[in-house]
Amino acid sequence: MFDKDFVKQLTKFLIVGASNTALSYIVFFISYNYFLSKDAFYSQCLSYSAGIIWSFFWNNKWTFSKANKSWSAFYPFLILQLFLLLISAFLLDIAKAQLNLSINLIWLGVMVVITILNFFLTKHLVFKR
Repeated sequence: MFDKDFVKQLTKFLIVGASNTALSYIVFFISYNYFLSKDAFYSQCLSYSAGIIWSFFWNNKWTFSKANKSWSAFYPFLILQLFLLLISAFLLDIAKAQLNLSINLIWLGVMVVITILNFFLTKHLVFKR
């Protein structure tokens, strides 16, 4: 059903995504609990920003590697990530207000949805070959 390159890219994307998720969650947890007075929106903005930098570096260099490893894809990547950041921050804020669930569970659910969107949009809009 899927070709070999697709599976290889998806696997690499998920590895980068797992490390990105760990980094983002640490930043979210610390900022939410210690610096931003339990403000989910701004904590998400900070954590997602850290993830943008991490993800671009590794996805450009390794996942969707181009022969020249150019930074020319950075601006389209940044625009896409800012769009996904806004969606994730608003979803997190809305879910926090509407659901009686742990913020950690809500964050995880939102990030699963965003990760799926991120892979397909990054592959087809940013690092297309």
